[in-house]
Amino acid sequence: MMMTLASAAEAVFTIMGFPMTHLRQSTVALDKWKGLVVSHCLVILGLVFNTRKMTVGVTPEYRREVLHLLDSHWVDREAFHIKEMEELVGKLGRIGQAYRPIYHLMPHMYASVAFALRDNEYFLASTSRNFRKMMKKAKQKKTAFTLECDLHEINFAIGQVARKVHQVKNEYRIPESLKEEIKMTRRILRDESIDLETPFAHIVP
Repeated sequence: MMMTLASAAEAVFTIMGFPMTHLRQSTVALDKWKGLVVSHCLVILGLVFNTRKMTVGVTPEYRREVLHLLDSHWVDREAFHIKEMEELVGKLGRIGQAYRPIYHLMPHMYASVAFALRDNEYFLASTSRNFRKMMKKAKQKKTAFTLECDLHEINFAIGQVARKVHQVKNEYRIPESLKEEIKMTRRILRDESIDLETPFAHIVP
């Protein structure tokens, strides 16, 4: 294995250039290379890849983190802010990359995010003159004759509109269907007998 790794590094250097740190950055991150773990089970980009079981899964630490979020913020809740729901959807979506069945428990979460964003946009449009101006600028059509300075203004307006819509502090009621989704998700994450992993063959076409 040591010779295999050395050959891989040499191949990279042969193609990309041998290290000359006074001129350029090394093509191989040597600190990461020295700390490399050679194993059938590795954590890559936060997901556990197991080449013996041929599965990709979630780390136990991330599982506990999401379960703590559900237990501390989503028990007996009657309303939510858009930022809170977006955080929850983002974390569960990360689990869904490795454990696909979780996606089937999230339709009302996605629907709640979409509804809240639409309502936030309507609220800002009806209460803020500056927001209406930005909306008008953001919806301006881009053509081949649009000046570069106008393109910058349009792109800036699009970014500002999206940011303001996501930052509104309005509260939205949690329907019973969403409460059931959250309860079921907590039950699955709490059940250690359920491995949050999926075979490669079910993910890769």
